[in-house]
Amino acid sequence: MPPDTIYLNAASHGLPDESVRRRILAYLQREAEVGPVRSAREVEQEIASVRTKAADLIGAPAGDVAFAQTTMTGWSAAVAALPLKGRRILVTPDEWGECAQTLVRIGTPLGMRLEVMAATPDGEIDVAAVRASLEDDVAAISMPMVSSLRGRRLPVEEIGALPRPANCFFIVDGAQALGQLPVDVSEIGCDVFAATARKWLRSARGTALLYVRPSALERMDPVPVLDASAHPVGSETPDVRRFESFDFVVPLRLALGAAIDVVNAHGISSVHETIHAHARHVRSRVGKAGLELASPPEPQSGITSFLLPGEAMERVSRRLAERDILVKLPSPSDEPLRTAPAHGAVLMRVSPHVYNAPAEIDALFDEIETVL
Repeated sequence: MPPDTIYLNAASHGLPDESVRRRILAYLQREAEVGPVRSAREVEQEIASVRTKAADLIGAPAGDVAFAQTTMTGWSAAVAALPLKGRRILVTPDEWGECAQTLVRIGTPLGMRLEVMAATPDGEIDVAAVRASLEDDVAAISMPMVSSLRGRRLPVEEIGALPRPANCFFIVDGAQALGQLPVDVSEIGCDVFAATARKWLRSARGTALLYVRPSALERMDPVPVLDASAHPVGSETPDVRRFESFDFVVPLRLALGAAIDVVNAHGISSVHETIHAHARHVRSRVGKAGLELASPPEPQSGITSFLLPGEAMERVSRRLAERDILVKLPSPSDEPLRTAPAHGAVLMRVSPHVYNAPAEIDALFDEIETVL
């Protein structure tokens, strides 16, 4: 990336640490020297350790974690394998668009409909109302741990602790949480947890984690994957690796391990504190610029969104492109269950990471204020 670029879009793809890049390059060099079969055999133990590292990162046993290419490939495969029975699937207003569409495609032929959870006036999920709605006809609860557009930290632990029908599965999208917040699937109490590693964990594109609770896996009917390394479907010992294919990109798996090493070296608490300090600084500049905040007043994650006047959007975008400042202008289809901004306003999402400096945030808002 050019040295003058200001990159404030970790929620789309975090910048990998230099050690992650070096691990990929070192493996590719070794592969060129000895061939793909021998080079892969040489890193078998390192590859095996990545599963353990990934499981430790989310508080799960290694045998309950599989790898996927994206959040959606893992999430969709797991959800499609669930024996969903009921009339309602509870979702939040912050449900990611592809997740909502997948649930509609799966649920509609079975006579199910999506029902949006009640929220308090300040936008938080009304846990008491959700508790009251958990009747026997609820087939599943689906929610992100952190909302993608507004950065709201959703009460997944509180929802997971609610008594729910035996046929109701709890599904969590952790794409915007993994790598910036502590994650413990046992505390969340979910049946399925899927998360890409390319965002806040700063791994390479094409790396993601899938956790499935053993009691849920025993009831699943996944599409068979012909994989010599996984337990075959129908075996006495179900294994979440049945969601993996035999072939995978070795340097990407090594990159994931390197990325986990980086966050462990920093400490997730330290990463969390740095990201939240940036988020507070963004909010300060939003207020000084006289813009309307679309995220919670106090940071709940590293994501901050605010509203730009619609008529200024093109000029602001052009100005930022000229200055090589990268942020995100989300589409309403990203979270289709959320009410779109009123009066022609446009959302802008800013998501700095540990590699950013407060001066870069200031540079962004200086340019926006110049245009406005």
